[in-house]
Amino acid sequence: MSLIAIDPGANGGFAIEDWDEIHVIKMPDTYPGILDTLHKLSMDMIRPCVVIEDVGYHVQGNNASASCKFARHVGHLEMALYSVNMPVQRVRPVKWQRMFALPKDKRERKRKIKEHMADSLTFLSSRSILKLFPSNSSLPYPVSSRKA
Repeated sequence: MSLIAIDPGANGGFAIEDWDEIHVIKMPDTYPGILDTLHKLSMDMIRPCVVIEDVGYHVQGNNASASCKFARHVGHLEMALYSVNMPVQRVRPVKWQRMFALPKDKRERKRKIKEHMADSLTFLSSRSILKLFPSNSSLPYPVSSRKA
């Protein structure tokens, strides 16, 4: 199974697993750059499972303008995915973070994520996505249980 996990934040990006190889791509700065990246991935991968972090659109402490800008960015990502025929699943941060027993403190959580990624490729793997979506019916197409 091929997987594209998207962090839509300002410093976000794409984590890609394809044929047991994992790559990370920084979020392009422009909308044409995002579309070009997703188009290339859609041409290189066979029916990837795409997961985007389903974060709230208003972050406490941000003004309304920042919240609107973020929501538009997420909408642009969703439209770009639609235009390259990549169905997307949304997953709340608490759901994927719970899988890895991550701490609630943001600084500690980021440190722990880096440790997980350095220690093993199973942090982002087909098995991880199957844990997030255990029923194939929640995905737009069947997912194999191939070991990563």
